[in-house]
Amino acid sequence: MRAPRGLVLNFSDIAIEPFVPAEYLTAKNPNELITMLKKADPVFSKRVAEAKSKGNVLRYVASLEVKNKKPILQVQLKELPKDRPLGVLSGTGNKIVVVTAQNYSAEKPYIVEAPGAGPAVTAPQNIRRRDLFGATERKKN
Repeated sequence: MRAPRGLVLNFSDIAIEPFVPAEYLTAKNPNELITMLKKADPVFSKRVAEAKSKGNVLRYVASLEVKNKKPILQVQLKELPKDRPLGVLSGTGNKIVVVTAQNYSAEKPYIVEAPGAGPAVTAPQNIRRRDLFGATERKKN
């Protein structure tokens, strides 16, 4: 994988905090999975309440930082102020917030925002792919 500034990255370079503990994903069937995931409800409820009491929200965030020419990649659930760029994110939206020492500060970051998954976004994309595939197949014949 190539990253900005020619950094070479491997999946193993990413520190990932799973959204749920790995043992929750060992379920043998859907009902067992639901039962296991319900055990996480009190933990998440507590984290949500703690964040909310401080005026914050929880977001699952991927970050890339370069220190001494070495990439530091993290994916984790973070508590963020709800008035910051990632804090105001809602629904299935996706957002990239760029902060650099040279050009973009934390107060004035470069932001790219787009819709994520969901019927209004995913369904039209699938229809376009189907139509494109169909046109390609017709052209071959």
